[in-house]
Amino acid sequence: MNSSLGFRFRRVALASVIFGLIAGACDVGKTQGAPCTVTADCMAGSECSGGHCVPYTACMTDAQCSGGQQCASGACRTTCTTDEQCASLGFVCALPAGQCMPKPTMSSGGSGGTSGDSAGSAGTLSTSGSGGDQTSGGASGSSGMAMGPTSDLVDDLEDNDGRITMAGGRQGGWYAFSDGSIMPPAPDDNANSNGFMPASPGANSSQHAVHVSASGFGNYAGVAVDFNNSGVRPKDTANRKVYDVSAYDGVVFQAKGMSSGSMRIMAVTQQIAGKAEGGTCDDSNTGNHCWESYGKDFTLSSDWTEVRVRFSDMTTGNSSPFDPKSVFGLAFQDNAQNGSLDLWIDDLALFKDGTPTGGGGTGSGGTSSGGTSSGGGSAGATSCSSLPGSPNPGSGSFTFYYFGQGTAQEGGKYKTACGYTGTESGMTDTVSNIVNPSYFAAIPGASDTNFDTVGHCGECVKITNGDKSIVATIIDECPVTGKYPNPACTPEHLDLSWQAWKDLGYNVGNPSGTTWQFVPCDIKGNVQLSFNGPNEVYVQNLIVPVQSVKMNGAMGNHTSYGSWQFGSGVQGQMLTITDVAGRTITVTANGDTGKQFPGCN
Repeated sequence: MNSSLGFRFRRVALASVIFGLIAGACDVGKTQGAPCTVTADCMAGSECSGGHCVPYTACMTDAQCSGGQQCASGACRTTCTTDEQCASLGFVCALPAGQCMPKPTMSSGGSGGTSGDSAGSAGTLSTSGSGGDQTSGGASGSSGMAMGPTSDLVDDLEDNDGRITMAGGRQGGWYAFSDGSIMPPAPDDNANSNGFMPASPGANSSQHAVHVSASGFGNYAGVAVDFNNSGVRPKDTANRKVYDVSAYDGVVFQAKGMSSGSMRIMAVTQQIAGKAEGGTCDDSNTGNHCWESYGKDFTLSSDWTEVRVRFSDMTTGNSSPFDPKSVFGLAFQDNAQNGSLDLWIDDLALFKDGTPTGGGGTGSGGTSSGGTSSGGGSAGATSCSSLPGSPNPGSGSFTFYYFGQGTAQEGGKYKTACGYTGTESGMTDTVSNIVNPSYFAAIPGASDTNFDTVGHCGECVKITNGDKSIVATIIDECPVTGKYPNPACTPEHLDLSWQAWKDLGYNVGNPSGTTWQFVPCDIKGNVQLSFNGPNEVYVQNLIVPVQSVKMNGAMGNHTSYGSWQFGSGVQGQMLTITDVAGRTITVTANGDTGKQFPGCN
């Protein structure tokens, strides 16, 4: 902020000052509010929220909820914009979902990271060259090369509902189909049924997967999923729209089970779907070969097996060419007469072959003062069309601040509301794991106790003042109201670091009419993890913000102070990280992940 505005408090994630909790268990018969550590400690119909058991109403669809509530993660949830709206329920407002959800169980602060890395290694599709040795300096990494495909997660079922993950412009539900008997029951077109619910366990030690079983069907049975269907019912053809898969080369998924006939995965397109279900093919004429979708056979086994199918390898008996821009979704079908089927599907994703748009550069070596991340080979760029829009890309206002004005400290370093750490020399602050260590910003939040814009943590903003332009990283909150408000923090405002402010050439407080917008970060090195106690992790050094983090298949809770929280220890575990552009990487939780998302084109 402008120094004329006085002392400034910065909101941080210090577990010890937010909650004091008592570990325990909720035995059957105990009253509401009994202590707990996880939902499993609580009696049926209750879940663990903020260390105490809180009742909830179980559901499968919105229709089973009342009072304007929505069904999410198997429970009726109240919509919200602030924590205060959820306080009477014993919950907090989870954003950006906007639903009252269980409070996180807070834990103690985490330990610092170690210094130094190994000598520079070759950059790959998802991995830049690593840094040099702490004392001797490392050799340069070799040129980056594409080493494999990238994937865009459609659904891993870990949210425990019958709808796919909303990312990359996708939305829709799973549903069973058959010309005989199948479980769960196949819905009638546009029928208001209870919907499709996942089964347990899932692939790779996860909790949930798709499961259907059928017997005695005439010619076909299986399960399907729509990619662009806003209907609340599991098969709502009135709301079915096409989805463009031209940016991808194929589909990959985990499968297991048993089928009487040949299993086939099919891409259902508008040209081949019958008119009664939203397609353009006239299925009253059998010569049109409607519903003979492009597909490819695959084999089921008793163990989970990865199946990878390219769209170019799919074939059909229909004369219509495959149009990747008119795909309704996918179907997994057993083609057998009087057959039986037991089918499990999990970890469905779209993939693109790892061919970079440009050759990777040579990784730089380490320094004698400590191992720094090298440049390494860059990955092939992908679309980041899902990047959040700017609150006001045409104009904005700015103040500046520096850590010494009130940013809290932890472990000898300053710690921001997003969990980033830094040091200070005079009025110049330096922060780790961002594009430019001295260019950062605080984004307006509802109050100093409700950081409702926490989803922007790690996102970059491009700020232009005449012929001067910089890119800064969002690492902090500028509270609009609360105990320590900044009255200037309107939605189009940014509170800049002193160095960013100075280099933009400002010489007056709160200049207006200045352009800024969200942009992908031109980040160097790998995605970095830091830990806030044993059960929480911050994900930093990002190209675009993170949308979700899963540990061994279990979805993490995005806290209001920027970390991702789980029910057990995180370090050393396998994490699946998905960004807001729908790209996914799988890493081991050990500080430097060794991987980075593709760039954005």
